[in-house]
Amino acid sequence: LGLYRSAQTTLEQVNQTLKAWPDSLLKATGLRSLGLALQVVGDLGRSQAVLQQSLAIAQQFNSPADINTTLFSLGNTARALQKPEALALYQKAAETATTAIAKLEAQLNQLSLLVETKKWAEANTLLPEIQAAIANLSPSRDAVYARVNFAQSWLKIAEEQRQLTNTQEVARLL
Repeated sequence: LGLYRSAQTTLEQVNQTLKAWPDSLLKATGLRSLGLALQVVGDLGRSQAVLQQSLAIAQQFNSPADINTTLFSLGNTARALQKPEALALYQKAAETATTAIAKLEAQLNQLSLLVETKKWAEANTLLPEIQAAIANLSPSRDAVYARVNFAQSWLKIAEEQRQLTNTQEVARLL
């Protein structure tokens, strides 16, 4: 609902309670939620620290889904902080993904970061894998967002390389 400050306040209170708890997946999830709220309100340094705590707990309990989600969030925070490890975090998130859509989302963020940093060769090597994954998606809201996200990055690559045929393929994709 856009009530990020309110959510942050509530999560900060929950975090005080969580500190007294022993490590658990519930604690990892609470920390991740707080990290995301901090990210949205712009407190990126604290977001990164809280997400690191969440990741450590998720790894301690060997929870692939929690590890993947936290790696993805850490990638987003590192990207917002313009830190070079964002790309590696997205790669790890793609490698640890437990669902096809989670892997695709990590790859799409990886692709858009490669485009943003003008790493065209690396971006081009990722295109076919993402294209194949998108072709296999069943119709859903996530599939629509994935197609639009992919189209944005692909168009930037096509413009950079002056490939008119790619822009026509992007139009067909959309």
